[in-house]
Amino acid sequence: MPTDPRTEPIVVQEGGRTLAFVYDELMRYHGGAMPGGVALAYRLMQAVFRQHRAAGGALPQRGASAFYSGLGENGQGILDAADCVLRLRRHALLRTAPQGAIPPDAPPAPGGNCYYFELALGNTLYAATLRNGLIPPEFFALSQQRHDASKGLAAFTDADMARLMTLRARLADDVMRADEAALFQITVEAVPELHTGT
Repeated sequence: MPTDPRTEPIVVQEGGRTLAFVYDELMRYHGGAMPGGVALAYRLMQAVFRQHRAAGGALPQRGASAFYSGLGENGQGILDAADCVLRLRRHALLRTAPQGAIPPDAPPAPGGNCYYFELALGNTLYAATLRNGLIPPEFFALSQQRHDASKGLAAFTDADMARLMTLRARLADDVMRADEAALFQITVEAVPELHTGT
């Protein structure tokens, strides 16, 4: 039987110890407001870490691996999930600018951002673009409406928020059920070794 992505652990090292995280732990760390983002980050780390290990790379080091999200601060579910696994914020490894070039076909995200991500593991940069067609139009539209409402540019009712939360949960379920290859297009590039000084 195929492995359930929800229970297939993400494995990292910290201080000589091996640590494993499953989906529900990341969701609890985040709090659950943006489950779709948590699911995207979880599946992304699963895919990248698996590819890294298959190429002979060591287990990712907590506090020594950098992350970039093209969603910026709008994607708190993604940022929290990656931080839970990699301790990005404590070690200032949550990058605010990409190391590589964002592909022109990276799907746009609400708020004027895009679904493009980078994970730097040692001297290898994994750049991932979400495949087109995975973000439902209604989810995009309501998320954009909420973003506009936060700036006083649109109305957003309690009913709108309830619908958006339903769509967020549905997106998370869809991401967790999807085949890994159907989620991201991942490219690999050699980069200078990451030195944190910690």
